[in-house]
Amino acid sequence: MAFSFDIKKPDNLQEVLFFVSQDIKSGGGTLKGDVNSGEISIKGVEGTYKVEDDLIKITITKKPFIVSESYVRDEINKYFDKYTKK
Repeated sequence: MAFSFDIKKPDNLQEVLFFVSQDIKSGGGTLKGDVNSGEISIKGVEGTYKVEDDLIKITITKKPFIVSESYVRDEINKYFDKYTKK
């Protein structure tokens, strides 16, 4: 079952997406897209993102049954938090 969550859009979105995609790639996954929208896939989790106003709207379309939604959300947030200017 699909689920969605939002991440606050960083001011340096293009830079953050570049580094997040590199991290995901090093973990065996992919993040393809641009500052408007894209797709993410890593460790059995698949989804899309779309940038709207000051949010990145992430929709997870596939995940392993035993993995909770909160775990997926937390792990994806970690990628973005690592490169977001505080």
